[in-house]
Formats: sequence, C-alpha cells, structure tokens
Amino acid sequence: MRLDHRILIGGVVAMLLPALSQAALSQAAAASAVPRASIAFPLSDVVGPVRAGLLCLPNGNLHGRDFLRSDADLSVRLQDVMAEGDQTDLGTLTIRLQALSAKLCAKSWGVMGIGDRKALSGKAEFAFAWSTDPTQSSPDKVTRITVRLGKGQAMPPDEIMQEALRRLVVEIRQQLP
Repeated sequence: MRLDHRILIGGVVAMLLPALSQAALSQAAAASAVPRASIAFPLSDVVGPVRAGLLCLPNGNLHGRDFLRSDADLSVRLQDVMAEGDQTDLGTLTIRLQALSAKLCAKSWGVMGIGDRKALSGKAEFAFAWSTDPTQSSPDKVTRITVRLGKGQAMPPDEIMQEALRRLVVEIRQQLP
C-alpha cells in the first residue's frame, strides 16, 4: 500500500498543532507580562554629589537622568533583569522608583582631568514601591536597596541602576509565596 505524502504531512501537522499552539500561547503570555514601571520624581532632580580623584574632592552633582532616561527605560531594564537567572513568574509586576540618593566618587579621575570619570564607587540607595497584584491601582510594598561599591567594583550610574534592579527582583522573588 502506497501512502500519499500529503496525507502523511497532514497527519503530522494535526498531531503537532496542539503542541505548537500551546507553545505560541505561553510565548504570548510571557510577552504580555511586561512589567509596568514608573519614576516618582523628575529625572532632572539632583540625587547626590559626585566627587573625583583619590581624595574624592567635590566635582558636581548626580541627577536621576544619570541613572535612567525615562519610565520606558526603567521598564526595559526591569524586563531584562527579570529574564536573567531565576525564571520564577512574578505575575503582573508593577514598580515605582520612589527615591534615589547617591554619594559616589570617580576615584580613577586624576590630576588635570585624566582618567575614567564614569566609573563610580561609593553608595547609592534606592526605594522601590512594588506589587504583583494586577487589581491594585498602585504598588503597596516598599523595598529599599543599597548598592555599595569599592574602587575595584566601580561602574557607571546606569550599571548601578541595573544592579539595584537585580537586587530588587531577588527580594521580590524571596517574598512571593
């Protein structure tokens, strides 16, 4: 008996279609679980001093915009962090960056302006309000994150923000049932 290849392909497609549909649905669900993120203060606000040199002498101010560009930037960064490591479902995550305070120093920036001005060490403190309940109109839990960096760990402000978000996601995952 000779099998028609169209029947064979049709049978294989019929068997695989439910599995493919389920995979497509789970990918769509993951894509729709984009975290909502917002910032509670103008990014033009000064969030702390920046100092420079081995003695960490005053050298200007840090602004919120040094750490983030917008609410959308915060959302994308949060989504990237959530995709790293542990894939525990966080539901419909909503966060709000309530406060940011930093006291950082560019120790590698030396005499006559030579050196790396972007690599900062010191301390940055973040306050995030968050919720995983889609029925809540605003986040209700508050988590404070402190990022301390020694000279050997120095990084630019946007990377410090990314590290704060990593720590926040770990905290949230630990608090979920």
